[in-house]
Amino acid sequence: MTESSSTSHKAGKIVGSGDNVRQCIRDLVLTAVRERKLDTDSLGDTIEEVVEGAAQEVDSASGSSEAFSHAIDGVKDAVERVSMAAKLSVQEVSGKTMSFTKQELENLEKSLDSIGNTFMSSVSKSLENSSEALKENSSELLSHVKRTVEAMRPGLEQAAQTIRNHPKEVLSGSAEAAGDALKSGARVAVATLGGLIDAAEELLADEKKKD
Repeated sequence: MTESSSTSHKAGKIVGSGDNVRQCIRDLVLTAVRERKLDTDSLGDTIEEVVEGAAQEVDSASGSSEAFSHAIDGVKDAVERVSMAAKLSVQEVSGKTMSFTKQELENLEKSLDSIGNTFMSSVSKSLENSSEALKENSSELLSHVKRTVEAMRPGLEQAAQTIRNHPKEVLSGSAEAAGDALKSGARVAVATLGGLIDAAEELLADEKKKD
């Protein structure tokens, strides 16, 4: 089973169970993106896979439209976690033992700028291809995801703006330079979404220690 089909399958299982759907989908998205590179499509691809798996499970009559709605909320929670991590990491990375390449920052910015539209189009596509189980509630579900995207947008915009205004100190110059720095122990390159989340958690932990 490929990583893509595995993520979709797991999302379907969660929606089918109906148990703690929001939290489990949030955790699934964050787990799925951990090893993915900081490229433009990594987060969007994961969202598409999760939405597809959740919708297919409802179509098979194992899940409910209510569980699908909770899955949408879980995706929102995961995206907000990633956008917070991006903003915090870039804000605080200057002088820390981590760095980004210019391409990584550009890709991350594009991903944050586009993720709302990706989320909306993924749900719309799933509803168009679904059976009556979802279609009869499609209007309500689309309204829900629209509200969800609007709720996400300020955080995404702030994170993208922070990246656009990044200090020069966060840049490692190139992937090769980042690799050399990693080997020497001088700086750690935040090359995956998981690395981004871990970096933010370390920064938050440091702040708590200071308090």
